[in-house]
Amino acid sequence: MGKALDIHFYKSDNTISTEANCDKVRKIMKDKSGAQLRWSGKNKFSLEPSTKDRIGREFIATTWVHFDVRNFELKYLKDKFFIKSKKDITNEII
Repeated sequence: MGKALDIHFYKSDNTISTEANCDKVRKIMKDKSGAQLRWSGKNKFSLEPSTKDRIGREFIATTWVHFDVRNFELKYLKDKFFIKSKKDITNEII
């Protein structure tokens, strides 16, 4: 269905909101991978924003983290860069 990762979160108690948990994960993904909010930069991982970063009436992700490569050049989207099954994992740096 594409080259994106959606991580869905469910609240297990009332101590913190699901969206706050998603925002924590977005921050980690930005820090560790250099991901950006939205899709302005080329060849960067992108994250859909949440309520706290919403601009106008744009679509937001409140109970999930959407991480994708939609603005990567085609040379970075070749099948060889994507693992489709556990048996394909090689631990090789690409």
